[in-house]
Amino acid sequence: MLIPEPLMRIFSTDQAVIEDGAEAMRIIFLLTPIIGFQMVTAGLFQALGKAKIVFILSLSRQIIFLIPFVLIFPHFYGLKGIWLAFPIADGLSFLLAIVIIVSNRKQLLIGEEQAEIASIHQ
Repeated sequence: MLIPEPLMRIFSTDQAVIEDGAEAMRIIFLLTPIIGFQMVTAGLFQALGKAKIVFILSLSRQIIFLIPFVLIFPHFYGLKGIWLAFPIADGLSFLLAIVIIVSNRKQLLIGEEQAEIASIHQ
């Protein structure tokens, strides 16, 4: 986000390409910091043996959200629509992970309570 121009200069000397590429990089990487939450959520459910949830979370960013948006947004926003598809897919995958965590919170908390009860009885 801070130095896209120098990074683009590695690949091109054309100023228009550098400017357009820098703008694209800033848009694409806008919500990158929140991707980790979705990945950790998938790891949590994988550890819990919840394969269906993990499958959905694994597909959510690139297959469920990104590909349709990359195909649809250019019709409305041109080239910028392709770049906007990335942070929107990241954001929606993040929201999906939150919804899954919240909807399974009782199950997650029950598992924690059962672990505490088991440790007390030992």
